[in-house]
Amino acid sequence: MWVLALAPLPANATVDQLIFDYTTNGADVGTGVAAASITNSAAFAGNAIPVRVLGNNGQIVLTSTNSGNLVNTVTPADTIPFSQITSATSDPLLPVPSASGGTANPTFNAGSTKVTTRTANWTFAYANTVTPAAGTYDGRVTYTASMP
Repeated sequence: MWVLALAPLPANATVDQLIFDYTTNGADVGTGVAAASITNSAAFAGNAIPVRVLGNNGQIVLTSTNSGNLVNTVTPADTIPFSQITSATSDPLLPVPSASGGTANPTFNAGSTKVTTRTANWTFAYANTVTPAAGTYDGRVTYTASMP
């Protein structure tokens, strides 16, 4: 007789924060040029966030929701749409749902297995194609993995 006991992974309550800082290259705002400084509140380099999806009951759906827009912390009427946040993945089999809100239905489980274990680095960038009012903009995108 075989018994396999698996402990659940702890929930990740940490919110990783990416900061695109144009204070030293302000003339580049709205031109498509990358920020002079990109920092990450986590212990990861630059604008990459490591992602891990685990499951044991078949297909997994990835979704994203956001706070509406990036909002100026001083003058909330000034906003930047989340469509200005672009993303890429290091593993095409683990795609990033759009920061604007979206769903990704990757095929994790080829064949008859129901077990999923996949990792990738999701890299984010600011498209910089709009010219917002000066200030600090804040917003949140939440990514969720679920099994239907």
